[in-house]
Amino acid sequence: MSVGVRDEFRGILDRDALIFLWRYIGRSRGKLLVSVVGTIAQSLLMLPVLWLVRRAFDVVIPAGDLRTLALTGAGIFMIRLAGSLLSLALRRQMLLIVKGAVAALRVDLITALLHLSREQADRLSIPQAHTRVVQETERIDRVATAILSGLVPSLVAALGIAAVLLVLDIRMVTLGAVVLPLVWYVSRRLTGRVDGDVRRFQKSFERFSSGVHFVLRQLDMVKLVAAEGKEAAMQRATLQELQQQGVRMAMTAAVHSQLQRTLIGVAGISILVVGGIGVAAGDLSLGGFITFYVAAGLLHGHMDNVLASLPEIVAGNVSLRTLRSMLDSATPESYHGTRVVSGTGAVALHDVSFAYGERLVLRGITLRIAPGERVAIVGENGAGKSTIGRLIAGLYRPASGVLLWSDVPYDEVHMPSLRRELGVVQQHVSFFAGTIADNLRYGHDDVSDVAIADALTRSTADAVIARLPLGLQTPTGELGHLLSGGERQRIAIARALVGTPRLLLLDEPTTHLDVASVADMMTRILSRTDRPSVLTITHDPSVEAFSDTVYRLQNGYLVPVTVAAAPLVLQA
Repeated sequence: MSVGVRDEFRGILDRDALIFLWRYIGRSRGKLLVSVVGTIAQSLLMLPVLWLVRRAFDVVIPAGDLRTLALTGAGIFMIRLAGSLLSLALRRQMLLIVKGAVAALRVDLITALLHLSREQADRLSIPQAHTRVVQETERIDRVATAILSGLVPSLVAALGIAAVLLVLDIRMVTLGAVVLPLVWYVSRRLTGRVDGDVRRFQKSFERFSSGVHFVLRQLDMVKLVAAEGKEAAMQRATLQELQQQGVRMAMTAAVHSQLQRTLIGVAGISILVVGGIGVAAGDLSLGGFITFYVAAGLLHGHMDNVLASLPEIVAGNVSLRTLRSMLDSATPESYHGTRVVSGTGAVALHDVSFAYGERLVLRGITLRIAPGERVAIVGENGAGKSTIGRLIAGLYRPASGVLLWSDVPYDEVHMPSLRRELGVVQQHVSFFAGTIADNLRYGHDDVSDVAIADALTRSTADAVIARLPLGLQTPTGELGHLLSGGERQRIAIARALVGTPRLLLLDEPTTHLDVASVADMMTRILSRTDRPSVLTITHDPSVEAFSDTVYRLQNGYLVPVTVAAAPLVLQA
């Protein structure tokens, strides 16, 4: 095969894209083999139909044998009925293969997103990733269906019928084959355009998805700066572009299919004319001609199916390449240890440095938190305090230095088991759309009502629940927007306590709470004999009083601060 032909074929059936698709389709090799055998059997059913048609016109009808003619018609009907039932069975088999493959691909994509390194997740375009996981996998569903349920069966059937046609009359086959170079030329000219139009539509759709995501996430900001009109105009422009690209993509695909179908139709008309001349001249029997014409019609139908699937396959190439790149470029999490360590709440950082790109934010940090110890890290906003919390949670990996969990290096520790022993309240608390109970139980499906009540009491969120008419069944809204800042803060702390953590990591816990509320909450948390180790990250000096040890983070260095810890009031 020449380089040019190979390149054109690649435009329709991209080898790398097909290999990627086979990674998932190939998991059902047994079912595929059964389907291929069934497809061949379905094609072979056409042979007795063609034989019966020819015999009817050459023998039965001229003899006036009406009984045999009726039996012949019934035989053709039964064969076609068997073919239809087999076709439905094959269709179901192919759908099971395709849906299973797409489901497996989606699981891999979601798993890859769940295990992205924190650095890559920070750079991730959420709307773009959402569009690719949802829309592009749906397109792959369509292209896999087009290949397995359309292209492959039609090609198998077309090859079988073409062989029959060669036996019937090689001259008319040669005549029909004259249009094949034209069909290939049209495909060569239009396949690249289809590919390009799909790429442009894909980019337009991602811009539309990003715009919708922005409006939903930043609705308050849009309203507060009175930018509704400007935002609506921008979205209208994006939608207009999406509409234009969608029409262009669909029309290019339609022109691609119609031109090729027209050319194949020309071949059919030529066969009709030449065959009719052959019958009139006595060179061809009427039965032979009708049989050839019926077979050519069947071939035409299968070629229509092949040609109709090509634009979808070209579009699928784009999606397959996009998703393969997404999976291949995913960087895994920072740690891959397998050792499950029963934590004591002790964590240590030894000579840890960390940088965001070229900006070094932590310089040789050394910190140890003993079981049950209360430690606070204070400093200005932007000093890098939250980064220390993310390092302890294993979300980031230091540029240098090591972290230990209960004296075991992080590289050996099974991260999910470590995180189950952490209670983390992030600086910007967030909730998913559901009830307060749903959010409290997330990740702790087997937690008891008693444990939830205890966590609410220790976080002082019990008072919040008591004054809400629906109590724990109160909807939180997306991101917790149906709750006040103080309510979100208390419930987030309760959520961190639900799992009975060995280490409680509080990042700016006083953001929405006054000093008295913080004092009450910290007293409740720390007064228990089974209290966890606590690391409080804050810029609020009032929290220092509830810590055994205080450090100040300044210019990337951690400096001890001498404070007098407040006495704890033990609760009954």
